[in-house]
Amino acid sequence: MRRVSAWKNWDDSSPGDFTWGISLEGFPQVIMWKGSKEFYHGSHWSGLGFSGALELKANPVFEFKFVSNEDEVYYTYSLRNESLVSRIVMNQTISTRQRYIWIEKAQSWRLYASVPRDNCDFYNLCGSNGNRVIVGLDRPGNWDIMDWTQGCFLTEKWNCEERRKHGFAKLSGLKAPDTSHSWVNESMSLNECREKGLENCSCKAYANSDVRGGGSGCLMRFGDLWDIRVFGWWSGSIC
Repeated sequence: MRRVSAWKNWDDSSPGDFTWGISLEGFPQVIMWKGSKEFYHGSHWSGLGFSGALELKANPVFEFKFVSNEDEVYYTYSLRNESLVSRIVMNQTISTRQRYIWIEKAQSWRLYASVPRDNCDFYNLCGSNGNRVIVGLDRPGNWDIMDWTQGCFLTEKWNCEERRKHGFAKLSGLKAPDTSHSWVNESMSLNECREKGLENCSCKAYANSDVRGGGSGCLMRFGDLWDIRVFGWWSGSIC
């Protein structure tokens, strides 16, 4: 797997330990690492953009293309206005990936976007299942002292029969969870995806793998849900 790497520092152009690339574990997703530790997730390609990265979604400045097949996985971006000049900086000093636009009139680079955007962008800040809007979850007491690392816990023991009886609950406005432990079928409908998820006790969430045109494909996640946050701009949902 190829990664974009930061310099070690401003004076040493040898590769540093701050990198950016696409992880092929599970369903492909863009990830930023510090050394071997996952630092930030842009999540998976939704058909319109990467569902956890606002700046990697179609916009008036950039057009993005994602390719995933048996031979290769990659994404590219191009400028809609070819007179614009843009550059990406992997900033090892402050652990941030920055995108700049050249402003000709000012003869200077202007910051267009950067990630992580805030503390909630750090990978899995709130631990597994770390969002209380999910029905059946509650938070441990250490959340009151600003320690979120233990995530949220089930208020009742996980019961496959009860889940089959009541089904899944639809959630919108959340960042799409980590897809490291997932399964995808691009030809299934969402209803078929739901039925297959109900047959598998390990399936904790399902969604369309592509949200374009009303949605298509099936993306199922297994085990705990990692790297969740409130994300009002994402147009997709998970169940």
